Amino acid sequence: FGASCCKTANRFRQGEILRALAMIAFIFVVLLSGHIAAAAGVPQGMPDPGSCAGLPSDECAVVEPSALLQLSAARSGAAVVAGRNTLRVEVSDARTNSSASLEECLRAGGSMQLIYMPNAAGWNDARQCANRRADIIPTPLAVVQVARSEDVQRAVKCAAQAGVQACAKSGSHGYDNAAGCSGGVQIDLRDLLGFKVDMSSKKVTFGTGHTNGQLYYKLSQDPYRLLFPGGTVSGVGASGLILGCGRGLSTFTRGLACDSLTSFEYVDAQGELQTADEDMLWMAKGGGGQFPGMVTQMTLQAYDMPQEVHESFCKFPVDWNTHNVISKWLSHCDEMEKPNRKVYTELSWWSRPQSVEVTIKCVGCNPEEQQWAQGVMEAIRASGSATSCSQHARSWVDEVYASSGGYYGAVPGPKYSALLNRDSGWGKKPQPDQAYTTGRMGYDWHMSNDLFNEFNDWISTKGIMDDYVLLVMFLPTGGTPGIPENVSAFGHRAAKWIVQIRYVWATSKGRDYNQNILTHGQNFQSGLDKFLPCRHFHNYVDQELTCAKTNDQWLSAYFSDISRMKAIKRRVDPDEVFRSRLLSKPSTPNPKDCAVHLDESCAEKRCC
Repeated sequence: FGASCCKTANRFRQGEILRALAMIAFIFVVLLSGHIAAAAGVPQGMPDPGSCAGLPSDECAVVEPSALLQLSAARSGAAVVAGRNTLRVEVSDARTNSSASLEECLRAGGSMQLIYMPNAAGWNDARQCANRRADIIPTPLAVVQVARSEDVQRAVKCAAQAGVQACAKSGSHGYDNAAGCSGGVQIDLRDLLGFKVDMSSKKVTFGTGHTNGQLYYKLSQDPYRLLFPGGTVSGVGASGLILGCGRGLSTFTRGLACDSLTSFEYVDAQGELQTADEDMLWMAKGGGGQFPGMVTQMTLQAYDMPQEVHESFCKFPVDWNTHNVISKWLSHCDEMEKPNRKVYTELSWWSRPQSVEVTIKCVGCNPEEQQWAQGVMEAIRASGSATSCSQHARSWVDEVYASSGGYYGAVPGPKYSALLNRDSGWGKKPQPDQAYTTGRMGYDWHMSNDLFNEFNDWISTKGIMDDYVLLVMFLPTGGTPGIPENVSAFGHRAAKWIVQIRYVWATSKGRDYNQNILTHGQNFQSGLDKFLPCRHFHNYVDQELTCAKTNDQWLSAYFSDISRMKAIKRRVDPDEVFRSRLLSKPSTPNPKDCAVHLDESCAEKRCC
């Protein structure tokens, strides 16, 4: 291993040779144990045809040498210094931030539910998020599954004591895998499942381990029969959705999910349990992953559950009528978003197979309201050449089940109660895939010819050739008319719609394919930058917006008042125990850095 991958021992001064050899011996032991992929923080069993050509798939794992050396160095009291073409290891006697001392701190209380350290059984599964994209697989120093708020407090204190950051993971559904907490302590909240409803006020208080499906199912039961205004994919973490502000079927009538947040408890940077004050409540409404604390319990205003959801759906070919169809849909959105219409709508444009799909749902509508919604669909249908149209009526729980992929095998188990399975729903079932998302926001109900042509170019003409990889969704924001811009950290009260550009592809695809997807997304964004403002929706966060040339521009693309957010962050978390971009942009390893020496072949030297 030292000869082919590291070549660092001859760079040490003579007096440091023994410690360097001990370091290399440690790495060699890791190799013999068969755990090199886990030690480096990269999943095993993920073939990469691009870098492992000719090698058996069960021997092929993408291993980041920098991650391997960082882990080994941390356990040896060493530091890894990156040069332009090499990595070298510098050994010191400092051990205050070692994995060993972190583990000792975490285990000292004896009350943690589960603690996973690198190389331990179960760690590889525990660290994963829903997105299995190879270049952002999480590499935390520890994964802690907590059962109560006191466990969260201890985990945060241990992270702060070790000088590393702490991140919350609930539904693990964030596209950027930030909850995976590479280089820090991942705190898995899945077992914080307290639940109670005050029927006099119709407020629900729940632990932040709940997924959407779990919360919707519990609220739907007698005597509650309530809902909260969020998205309906079952495996998404409810707390993460709410912190990002969240939108869904009842957004037009009830507002964004964060608008119904009334209070919450969180663990602060000192590891103390707090009740949100005015600043923290403001920041939780749209601050998303920038929130400077770890929320353990939320109280939301809930609403009566509708009896039925009536859906109208039409599919159109991509042809010379496509712009007409989109323009006709946009022209009706201004009326559809009015709360009294009780409507939800979206337009989906697939790259392959090429099609445009329009959906209109009437949520809890009477016959007259249903007729109006169907009339809108007929007007849209007349603007193009629909290849198929359909109508459905579902109960509210059946709608959540269907939206989660229940009729396509994505919610396995007993119908409806399977929503309680946190690992169900699109993005997690039928199997986890790789994903990337980006997008922008629009501020009027109009699409110019030039903007349409740009979309058509990147979706249809230059689109991804494989079926069901690239989906572009136009999603009205809704629920915000009349609400001032600065009432929350959410920064887009005046926006009319979101365009979510989403790529999903199999984990079996190699590195070249992955890079082509990311490049396509970056070029797609750059094309839109000519027409749309630099604004995006935090629930579909993209860490690399092409329109944001500075970190402040990136923050402004998502939030309403970054000066206030920074001031709150400095007051409550000046040492940045909780990872965010408010005080500095986190540095991340370059996923393209594969071999320790850039003139070596990864496939030949087995470095990646």
